[in-house]
Amino acid sequence: MLIEYISIASGINFLLLALVQLFKKEPNPKSNKILFILFMFMAVYCSLVVFHFTAIEHKNFASLRYYTPIDGLFLLSMGPCLYLYILSVLNKPTPIFKLRNLLHLFSFIPYIGFCIYFLTLPFQQRIDWLIRDFHFGSTEMNWLNGVIYLQTITYVLLCYRLVSMQLKTTGIIQFEKKAFDITWLNLYLIITFCFLIVTLPLCFIIDNERTSIIIGQLAMDIQFLYMFFKWTLHTDSSFTKDDTDKLTNKSNTLKLNEDLADNQLLKLQSYMEELKPYLNEACSIQTVSEQTGIPFHQLSNVLNCKLQKTFPEYVNEYRALAAQQMLLSMYSDTTTIESIAAECGFGSKSNFNRTFKKYSNNLTPTEFIRQHKANE
Repeated sequence: MLIEYISIASGINFLLLALVQLFKKEPNPKSNKILFILFMFMAVYCSLVVFHFTAIEHKNFASLRYYTPIDGLFLLSMGPCLYLYILSVLNKPTPIFKLRNLLHLFSFIPYIGFCIYFLTLPFQQRIDWLIRDFHFGSTEMNWLNGVIYLQTITYVLLCYRLVSMQLKTTGIIQFEKKAFDITWLNLYLIITFCFLIVTLPLCFIIDNERTSIIIGQLAMDIQFLYMFFKWTLHTDSSFTKDDTDKLTNKSNTLKLNEDLADNQLLKLQSYMEELKPYLNEACSIQTVSEQTGIPFHQLSNVLNCKLQKTFPEYVNEYRALAAQQMLLSMYSDTTTIESIAAECGFGSKSNFNRTFKKYSNNLTPTEFIRQHKANE
């Protein structure tokens, strides 16, 4: 019964965490959506475990007629979800619907293959296998658990590399008007890696599915609760603009002299005008810093001191001006203001309207077009 109680509690826990992420708009909506998907996957995994093991414990084998152990597929989803979450937190592009992302599905192939094979077995043979695996373990599940561990460890190391590279530049990530300390991610990934290494031999030595499930679910509860509180509730991670400025001033970055600041500003303006990175919604101070070679803090200082602007204000001005040009040369009657907003890098219509009015004498896009036509 212990495994049932743990699984039910874990499932409710993950469902509640998922619902919080679904309705929360800050700090980064994309990160929240990825966590929502991750927590929902874990909630479904827990419900499958409860169904599976309750049926075996109470010998209700008839309910398992169409059952196949697909719960591992949800465990395999942890790695890709964690990777996409880290990319979104670091404000890097997270292209989900790309052909190359099919590589993330490679580790699913052995599990899917086994599930298909399992369904081809006679009903009684499937029940015998499930009972044996539950009490004593099985060679097949040992191999599949090895795939899960190997895949998860690979993703954790990949995520650790991304975070470490970011921390070499700065531990502060900016989202709109807020900034967040992401140094906690390093510790989280180190703890996760250590736990995987410690529990890996345990699952194979004890060698039964019941023990593996208990160890895995307790681990997921602890790790994901830590991630949830650190990200969602901003424990030790939330900063106002004033706090960010203080951190910048306390950093080891030397104050820029005028000549260096002017050169970097010219370099930045040339980069913005030639490559137009602002047309991409994912354009962030981190990516611009990496692509221009201007250190993060120096880039922030140049904008604040030379232009008296934050990075979002600087980028949005380029976007607003690009939108004005597109509106004045609307290339077809089917072109909509919403499509132009998207082409210019705006993630939402409300943000587009608010920014557009700021740089067009308080005119809405419709009023801007109307006034231009009246002046012709």
